[in-house]
Amino acid sequence: MNDKNQIKPIGQKSVFIAVLGDFFVMILKFFGFIFTGSVVFLSEATHSLVDTANQAILLLGIKRSEKPADEKFYYGYRQERFFWALLSAVGIFFIGAGATIYSGINSFIKNEPLFFNGWVLTILVFSFFIEGYSFFTALREAKHLAGKKHNLYRFIKHSTDPTILAVMYEDSAALIGILIAFFSILLIKITGLSYWDGLGSIFIGLLLGAVAIILMKINKDFLMNKAAPKHIEEEIEELLSKQKLVDSVHDFKTVMIGTDGVILKAETEINGQVLAQKIFKSRNFKREFQELKDYDDFVRFCFDYSDEVVRTLGHEIDKLEKEIVEEVPEVKHIDIEAN
Repeated sequence: MNDKNQIKPIGQKSVFIAVLGDFFVMILKFFGFIFTGSVVFLSEATHSLVDTANQAILLLGIKRSEKPADEKFYYGYRQERFFWALLSAVGIFFIGAGATIYSGINSFIKNEPLFFNGWVLTILVFSFFIEGYSFFTALREAKHLAGKKHNLYRFIKHSTDPTILAVMYEDSAALIGILIAFFSILLIKITGLSYWDGLGSIFIGLLLGAVAIILMKINKDFLMNKAAPKHIEEEIEELLSKQKLVDSVHDFKTVMIGTDGVILKAETEINGQVLAQKIFKSRNFKREFQELKDYDDFVRFCFDYSDEVVRTLGHEIDKLEKEIVEEVPEVKHIDIEAN
């Protein structure tokens, strides 16, 4: 059974809001760096620059993953979203974390005096509110996707959408980074020691590195054909276990293809008696037996019966696949084999 539906651009709103927010915050932080010469401000500006570029990459991934299936990719382009999300995470690690830590170490060694004024606090406050709005936009979308079936924590833990996770992790890191910048500046004002600026930058870099590693791990798993979340597999297995026609299930496998697509493969042991009862209800075997005159009639009867078994089994498998898709809409492609 194949999926012919248009792919819904999950996460697009969150990423678009994040792009606009990060771009505006980046400009504010670069002004902060120009006014103060603070490396922690430069680190935060670099952080926002990388976030802006990464969110743009995520938007590109969302757009490309919407392409329908074709002769080159029979299951569509859903998984391309994971590739661009992985590329975004690599960018955070090498450009964001690497450049930020390098700047922090350099500032810590030089320990040059810094100048701060009231604009610094204003920039940090505005940046915090913008990043906070972006974060809560992604959080609302995550709550909507989680629905009534799952709580938010479980949804985030088992989420199949790397774009929403990327926005939430990056915005969380941005909010924490702003707080680190604030406390770094506060400690410089209190102690008069400039090395807090470099330390703050290093902490922001380590924070970015941690976020990047988490996102790389998530997207790597999906690119390696990660299985569907446990609650989806359990729902499918429960449906199969309720079928009288199915005695047992062997070689049950699922693979995520995109944020909302699952490929299901299962080998089932068919209950021959249940299948025979369905066939007996559709034909008058007693009359057909009485009409048999010779061996040739018996052979023709066997051929007809064999065809009837195959058709009935195929019909029952089609009904089962349709029921699974109706009950578990995440399933887009099914391959149920009967033993």
